[in-house]
Amino acid sequence: MQQLDNDTDIFDLALYRDIFPQADRLLVEERDHAGFSGAYLKTLQFYHGEEWCGQLMAKQVVLNEDWLSVRSGDRVGREALCITLLNNEVVQGPYIYLQQSTNSYVLIMHDVSDDLLPDNREPLMVAEELSILKSLARMHAYYWQKNEVADASFLMSLTDLCDLMSPRAQELMPAPSGIGDWMTEGWAHAQSQLSDELWSLMSCPAASITAAFKDLPCTLIHGDAKLANMYWTSYADLRGVGFFDWAFAAYAPATAELGWYLAVNASRLAVDKYTCIQLYRQSLIEALSLSFNDSEWEHMLDCAILVGARMLLWTKARNLKNQVSGAESEWNWWLAGLERIKMNIGD
Repeated sequence: MQQLDNDTDIFDLALYRDIFPQADRLLVEERDHAGFSGAYLKTLQFYHGEEWCGQLMAKQVVLNEDWLSVRSGDRVGREALCITLLNNEVVQGPYIYLQQSTNSYVLIMHDVSDDLLPDNREPLMVAEELSILKSLARMHAYYWQKNEVADASFLMSLTDLCDLMSPRAQELMPAPSGIGDWMTEGWAHAQSQLSDELWSLMSCPAASITAAFKDLPCTLIHGDAKLANMYWTSYADLRGVGFFDWAFAAYAPATAELGWYLAVNASRLAVDKYTCIQLYRQSLIEALSLSFNDSEWEHMLDCAILVGARMLLWTKARNLKNQVSGAESEWNWWLAGLERIKMNIGD
């Protein structure tokens, strides 16, 4: 990826001559906002006469207009800075150009629409799931306790992640209508279903409980490892996936990623959660050439459950309230995990 200075016109056809040498016309089309954030998307369509040559994507984030940036305390363009840390041989992404200013950044990316994982509620195939978990484990192993990541002050921390979507965060800085209403409804129902001890784990300032994991080794994590933020780099042999949308990138225990992955992709998992956990554990061991005894792994798994619950238990509670199919067993799985760890990290 090449970083452009602020004087460069990112919509100048000449900038893309190496990618589309035959193109003599560039058409820029506005797209809808990206997901629940305030990011702006544009499609760059390249033509030779009337013949379509291909397209790229442009993503612009204005930090003080993007609610996730504001809520996560991002004042420098975390995603943009994180991308500059990536070793493209280890972590693949669609990025071509980055242009960054004081309060905003623009990313020019290859269009990977055809390689996205299907946007449905159908479970992955086991081979697909394993490929994803191995890709995550390779990334975690490569950046395991690396100084360049540990010293990157723009990255989120475990505490930041655990505060991001908690009931306390929603009270202090409500999310936009729509998702904000869902979060408020979900956390209210969660409170009605949880014991006082477990509700405290969800609603207290995260720093008071994440200290229990200060001894865990940290690494670079994507922070938002939902399937919608991944694309196949080589589906033919399932060698791995690429990642985009690094707004929640963090220096945190590797299993913090696992907890979010289990929570946000619950309806898409190819195998049950316990099997998925074991597949990731084995992938991480292989990538690190380092093992974890059962006690160490249980501590790492506690971290995963805490992160997944603090960030998304409200969705589990909302589905439970609305009697969504499978919601009760999903809720009970997270409840059992929280019950197991409350004596270790509760008050």
